[in-house]
Amino acid sequence: MKVQKAERCIKMITLEKIEVALRKADIEGFLKGGAPQDEYDAEAAEIAEALAGIRGADLSEDRVLQIVCDIWTKSFGHEFHETEKIKPVFQKLVRDILDE
Repeated sequence: MKVQKAERCIKMITLEKIEVALRKADIEGFLKGGAPQDEYDAEAAEIAEALAGIRGADLSEDRVLQIVCDIWTKSFGHEFHETEKIKPVFQKLVRDILDE
């Protein structure tokens, strides 16, 4: 049953869904500062590509959180302690992506 739920989640995670979640979270505050709506689209595409390789029970909140944090650190140059400081924001983002 758990695997079936995870497999259903995979089908529902689209690039558009990730883009919307990233815009809503606006983690860096760029959109609030007037940046174009596609500001986080490159990161959304990387997240979608990484999630496409995950199947079944491996699609956990912790796994998705690690992927998002890794991509964010690479894209925006955050140090580990900075990423940990805003971890609750990332956790909310991941829940929005997974619809939990």
